[in-house]
Amino acid sequence: MCATALPLSAQSYFALYEGKEVNLYDGEVSEDLFVLQIAPNGDSSFRSYYNVKRDSVMYAGLAKGSRDYDLVKKMREFPRGVKDQLYYNSKLQEYTELVYGVTFFKTVEKAPNISYQFGDDTQVICGYPSEVATATLYGREWEVYYTNEVPIPYGPWKLIGLPGLVTQARSLDGAYSFKLIGFEKSEQPLEVAVPQVLLSNPVMEVSKDELLWIRRQMECGDSGPVFRKYSKGYNDSGMYHDKVARRFRNLSRRYQHIEK
Repeated sequence: MCATALPLSAQSYFALYEGKEVNLYDGEVSEDLFVLQIAPNGDSSFRSYYNVKRDSVMYAGLAKGSRDYDLVKKMREFPRGVKDQLYYNSKLQEYTELVYGVTFFKTVEKAPNISYQFGDDTQVICGYPSEVATATLYGREWEVYYTNEVPIPYGPWKLIGLPGLVTQARSLDGAYSFKLIGFEKSEQPLEVAVPQVLLSNPVMEVSKDELLWIRRQMECGDSGPVFRKYSKGYNDSGMYHDKVARRFRNLSRRYQHIEK
């Protein structure tokens, strides 16, 4: 695995990726636009571009004292994206992953040591000559293209450690894919910091297993157990528990996550 860090004199980098998820149970397709931001010290963040823009509009509006109606109207100019956030600390070689439940939760883990196998195929992707490599990561096999013209070992999600920027990646089961559609360098200083407070509440650290449980509960439509565990004074006596249970069973059949 290449050392995943940048020299201190390096520029800041911004890469934009189209992301697609195909549900292997029913074929439903979800798409998002993701931005990879890399600071000169090698720290990086990977977030939904739409949510970055929505947050920017929200905070700017709040600072100006905008009316709620005007603020919501401007935020709706951008679609909602994936709420999950991913941060990489190059010095510690650690990921901090944030997921929204009752509030935002985070977990910290060491970056995996990815063993890439290099192939002969080449393609031009987003204008960059790209070479291919394959790897297994979190239970899925990946085909990844990277370009030596941008010699930084970063890519979408947790696909790092190649000799150049990842230009395209797809899981071989067809469930997930990312494609580079834009890249730029900047002389402006960029600092990547893991947020400690979101939605006026401290970000709560939990174990990786707990984070996966929270994500599943939220995505399968049964937030009650998360609220009961983490929200003081929560009362779900008025909920239609049978309806929620049926919804959870139905959505659980099709639930999938990029990490198996």
